[in-house]
Amino acid sequence: MDVPSSNPVADPARRRVLLTVHGRIGEKMAAPEVRGWEMARALAHRHDVTVASPGAPEDIREGVRFMDARRRSVVAEARRADVLIAPRVPPYLFAALAGS
Repeated sequence: MDVPSSNPVADPARRRVLLTVHGRIGEKMAAPEVRGWEMARALAHRHDVTVASPGAPEDIREGVRFMDARRRSVVAEARRADVLIAPRVPPYLFAALAGS
């Protein structure tokens, strides 16, 4: 399933959301990962959602795009996002987004 691209002209309320989780999203998940996955699925109904998860392969599931949570990739994706949701924002990301 393809994730629709952000088109503020078509839907000005649609946002690019980056949601970070600290564990893997998969068959067996701890409670924080379950909450992150469910939040991503719910948000994907109205927004373009990307989940950054350690070791995640580039993939799209249920309208949610997945990416590996490597520092450089997360910074680049956060700069493109309208919204960042994270259980804990690492200091490197604060520094990279300063002035954005």
